[in-house]
Amino acid sequence: MSKIIPSKEVPPPDPRAEEGLLGPYLPQPPGLVLLSGETSAGKTVFTYNAAYHIAEGSAFIGLTPASALRVLYYDLESPEHRVHRRLVKDIGWSDNLAYVREIPHKMHTHAGQENLQNDIREWGAGVVVIDPLMVAWPCRDENDNAEAGEQMWRLKEIAVAESALIVVIWNMGEGYVKEKYRARGATARLDRADLALNYTESSPTTRLLKIVKSRYDGIGKSITLQFAGDHGFKAVEALDISPPSQTQVIQAHLVTLVSERPQSRQELLAALRQRGFTNENLVDKALADLCTTGKLARLGRGMYGLPGSGSE
Repeated sequence: MSKIIPSKEVPPPDPRAEEGLLGPYLPQPPGLVLLSGETSAGKTVFTYNAAYHIAEGSAFIGLTPASALRVLYYDLESPEHRVHRRLVKDIGWSDNLAYVREIPHKMHTHAGQENLQNDIREWGAGVVVIDPLMVAWPCRDENDNAEAGEQMWRLKEIAVAESALIVVIWNMGEGYVKEKYRARGATARLDRADLALNYTESSPTTRLLKIVKSRYDGIGKSITLQFAGDHGFKAVEALDISPPSQTQVIQAHLVTLVSERPQSRQELLAALRQRGFTNENLVDKALADLCTTGKLARLGRGMYGLPGSGSE
């Protein structure tokens, strides 16, 4: 029989849990976070910094953890002498931070999953970073949603069982896709994550960290980071931007289309269908809103154009 909890027995939210470890960008344990970054954007340098400051309970990019937590970092890819040791020296040593450089069993095996849980228990880890997930948990086909779903679901089970926050590092794919789905391969990885972050290069010296999926608060929030000192960061800009609605995206397309020449509703519908927008009701709403706000004008014979482009 399931445990039934009357609504009046549900306690109020815990303010400490709502604070997160790094604001909205890393929640309190337990949970599963997917951090997807562009190739060579410096994901490992960023996560080394985050791990150290969480272990110390000290401020990082303008955010301070509610308390210090023990952190276990699986760095399975960085060269030992030229990268790993240099990063640890430059970023900092902490009594609460430990690294794993190689694992006896890959995590897609039962033995590998048991080893992960034993490592978490031995170190008393509240936060675990797996960098990169592809090396720790290799896939037969990274595009297979069933395989990716099992991968993430099992990691979430371990996170809950061990009261830990597990952060997995992944690469972005190539080509233009919706911002939310830039993580390479199967979309199930994003779907199963409690929180998903994109880490992208804004300029040679700045990076953008953005929340693209969250079961908590903060979706759409982003923060611009600038390199500082030896492998350090500072926050230079924080934005609270909600992603545009589909109607707003359609409106942007409509304005672009009619800026070329006045067009009929049917022409606009056909052009939008080619761009993947098939809901005629949304298109009509977008047209009505644009006309009401004066950004478009209704012309004769059911035509639409920019204000001043013809007789209304």
